[in-house]
Amino acid sequence: MRCKILTHTNLGIFPREAYEKYGDEIGIHPVGTGPFMLDEMSANGIILTRNPDYWRKDELGNQLPFLDKITMTYAKTKKDELLAFRNRGVDIVLEIPVEEIENVFGTLQEAQAGKNIKHKVESESSMNINYLAFACESEEFSNPLVRRAFNLAVNREFIVDQYLLGEGWATKHGFVPKMDNFPYEDVEGFKTDSDQGRALLAKAGFPNGKGFPTLDFYVNAIEGSSTHKMCQGVADQIKKELNIDLKIKLCTINERDDAINKGKAKIWRSGWVADYPDAENFLSLFYSGNIKENSMTVNSFRFRNTAYDALFRRAMMETDLEKRNKLMVECDQMIIDEAAVMPIMTDDFIIMVNARVRDFKTNSMENLDFSSIFIKEPKNN
Repeated sequence: MRCKILTHTNLGIFPREAYEKYGDEIGIHPVGTGPFMLDEMSANGIILTRNPDYWRKDELGNQLPFLDKITMTYAKTKKDELLAFRNRGVDIVLEIPVEEIENVFGTLQEAQAGKNIKHKVESESSMNINYLAFACESEEFSNPLVRRAFNLAVNREFIVDQYLLGEGWATKHGFVPKMDNFPYEDVEGFKTDSDQGRALLAKAGFPNGKGFPTLDFYVNAIEGSSTHKMCQGVADQIKKELNIDLKIKLCTINERDDAINKGKAKIWRSGWVADYPDAENFLSLFYSGNIKENSMTVNSFRFRNTAYDALFRRAMMETDLEKRNKLMVECDQMIIDEAAVMPIMTDDFIIMVNARVRDFKTNSMENLDFSSIFIKEPKNN
């Protein structure tokens, strides 16, 4: 596991003299050994230029990278970004909404006239999890019966199929998504059971939702986005099955985090993409040692469980991979049994690439590799 952490891109080596020169501003003056160098960073985007001293070559002995410059721009909306792609203003678009793929390239007549840009859609299974978080120390969600009722009331497959048009994969197991060398399928996840959910809610003192307050549901997304639709699906089902109102409050991530930090947010949407391919990266979110009072924290749920902490520490100290994985599975199962969180879905990392861009690579951690990309215009049919 330590080897996996050490290979993470955030742990790049830089010269001591660079830090001595730039100090806290080294983030905008990066010095390293990568294929590209930072030329410009502004509100308009980022410009990278080729590093002439890059150490790698391709399998034929050609010096990498091939590109002289990479420009990354920001778009106000996804439609603006897709339009720029269609007009050949950009070559790569990340995170394509499934409902837009068929419409971005214009009409059938334009396609027949050969006006559509030649392209390919890359889809990589992403090592991520989209979830709803509870403030586990709050009056509303300190009772695990309530948290479990919420989980049992939500039909995740229905949300993916009906609200997201099939874009994504409903969670069937634990909080840790599918990854190599981890038996994630050994975790028994939530199965929709509204009757049991209502029974648990009544046992917690809220029969048919009576007495449970209307809550602001913090969602860091723009209106109409897939994240917004997913959360709307959850809110609709919680209302239908538990008679509890969740009032979606669209906000920025900073506004959401501020509400969490101040204790205003009792339920919110969040997500986690692996920093490195190991279950610990996900399960550490629930370790009470990662709680920092009066500030944002990795364990933003404020979930505290001494049995979980002890089990997690055992897993972290275990050096035998098979035994360690077994302990991590037990940790993940405990998170589900305690209903510490509401895992909803994982999704694919969908990228649209101009056909002239060759040898483009990505992976399940959504890292982009530009080191071996080259440009070659496709032949006309």
